[in-house]
Amino acid sequence: MKHYLSFHDPETRTGVCRACGPTTLRKKGEGKWRCTNSGRRETPEAKKRAAAWYRSYYAENREQEIARSKRWAANNPDRVNEYAARKRGARKGNADYSLIHELDKGICYLCGSTDRPTVDHLIPVDGGGDHDNHNLAIACLPCNSSKGRKMPHELDENIRELVEKKLEQRKSLHPGG
Repeated sequence: MKHYLSFHDPETRTGVCRACGPTTLRKKGEGKWRCTNSGRRETPEAKKRAAAWYRSYYAENREQEIARSKRWAANNPDRVNEYAARKRGARKGNADYSLIHELDKGICYLCGSTDRPTVDHLIPVDGGGDHDNHNLAIACLPCNSSKGRKMPHELDENIRELVEKKLEQRKSLHPGG
């Protein structure tokens, strides 16, 4: 969490940091006033305190925060569109989960486990992959979580080979392919 100041008094060099609470301040060059703790590693307690502070701040300033959020969205349409595309990507496509389970027999293509099967995108949706049968395979939850949103070229060599092998097997499911 970044250290942001909710208010400060430049004369006394004190203020309230969202992450630390009441603190002393320093000024970096001609820039903004900053919390003196902003360079330190944050503790779980500081993160909890910051989250609690923001919840209470939001409750007191709901309309102001909604307006701020709308201003940010208006000034950052590309980021908003990226986020929306990622959310839509999981719902868009012609995926047939029962077919994927049937083809893979519920076995993780990375480790061979049958525990906690999930459907994995071989090429992540936000990396240009489709939400279609040719880009899906069964992976157990730990393998799917560890693979995450990585593209095949970003994976370890052994895992990359397994992904590429599964993509080759799935070519027959590709429309026109």
